[in-house]
Amino acid sequence: MTDDLYFIPLLFAALAGGPGLVKRLRSAFRQIIELGKEPRFHRGYAQFLVFMTVVETCHRRDSDESGESAGPLIDGQDSHDMLHSGPVPDLTALLAELPEFDELQEALDEELAETSREKPPVELLLSRNSAPPLLIDLGCGESRKIEVPHLLPGRYDLSLATGMVIWEDELTKHDLFWAYALPDEPLRLAADTGDLPERPTRRIELLDGEIVLAVFPGREHGRMEVERCMR
Repeated sequence: MTDDLYFIPLLFAALAGGPGLVKRLRSAFRQIIELGKEPRFHRGYAQFLVFMTVVETCHRRDSDESGESAGPLIDGQDSHDMLHSGPVPDLTALLAELPEFDELQEALDEELAETSREKPPVELLLSRNSAPPLLIDLGCGESRKIEVPHLLPGRYDLSLATGMVIWEDELTKHDLFWAYALPDEPLRLAADTGDLPERPTRRIELLDGEIVLAVFPGREHGRMEVERCMR
C-alpha cells in the first residue's frame, strides 16, 4: 500500500470486526491522524479527507434517489454510542469529534500558509536557432546565478517553463567573440587558463529586473550569466 493510501488498511481493519465498531473507528481515525502529521503522509491524509467527503456525499445522494432521508452511516447498536453531544450521525462527525483532528488541521493550515508565502521556483528554457532548449533552474526563495558556457552566434530565445517567451534576440560575433567585441584590447593571457573577462558586452533586465542576463565574450565562444535577483 502506498503512502498516499495508508489509511485504507486501517479503515478496513476497523470495519471488519463485529460489535464495537465506533470504538474501533475512533482508534483507526486517531492512528490516521497521528500518521498524517508526518510529512510523508501529508498527501495521503489529504486523500483520506477527500475519501471521507465522497463517502458522505454518495450516502446522501443514494438516500435522495431512494426518497428516504439520510440515516446514519453506522447502523445497529453501534449507531447509538454516545459522544459529547449525542448519537454518532455519520463517519465525518465521528472524525470531527476527535480533538486530534482540529489540532492536525491547524498545523497543516499553517504549513500550507507558510508554503504559499515562499517564492515559486523559477525555471527557464534557453534555445538557439530553435534547437532543443537548455533548462536553467534558478531555484526559489533566494538570489542565484547560473552560467551558460560555449555560446555561438545565433538567434536565441529565453522562455519560462510555462512556454511564455520573455526574451529573444540575435547574439552576434560582436557579442560573443573577443576579437570583434573588444578589437582594441588584447585577449588577456589569463583567459587561456579559464579566467574569463568580467566586462559584459550585453546586459539585459527582464521581468522588472528579477532576471538579469549578462553576455561575455571569449576567444572561440561566449558565455551568458543568468541571475535571479531577489528584491
